Amino acid sequence: MRSLANPLIYIADNSTVYRKIVKNCLLALNYRNVYCFESIDKFFQNRIAPDILILENSFGKGRMTGMQLMLAHGEKFKDTRFIFLSSNTDLENAVSAIRGGAYDYIVKSKKGLERLVSRIDKLVKSYRTKQKHQRIYRAMVFSLGMFSLLFIVAIILYNNQVF
Repeated sequence: MRSLANPLIYIADNSTVYRKIVKNCLLALNYRNVYCFESIDKFFQNRIAPDILILENSFGKGRMTGMQLMLAHGEKFKDTRFIFLSSNTDLENAVSAIRGGAYDYIVKSKKGLERLVSRIDKLVKSYRTKQKHQRIYRAMVFSLGMFSLLFIVAIILYNNQVF
């Protein structure tokens, strides 16, 4: 993710109303890099891979489904977390999406938006934790390196009877 506090989020959904609802909800929760796409052509005009892609399975309108987009362009979007937000309640689609690499498959419902926000928050928190662990690891490696260097200098000085 580019920013701990502000991940780049794309919403790719055929429904204008649902795109606006999701975008306004995320904006209200202080996610500021939220962009919507109403067609697959406009989606592919954008060159920047998002951190999170909220995708409707029927997004491509016959040209390419959301699942096909994820599978075909997964390499381009290798650091992107795909979250399907779909009105399709078929369990097979959900299982296929998860097996294909989606982070989650959420059915559009009363609780769907709440679950979506919860999953995005969880992604951002896990990224923050990962970053914190990486900083601690780097500090430990640096400290170990400094200790080793001091130990070697002490051995050299001892062998030369400087003490």
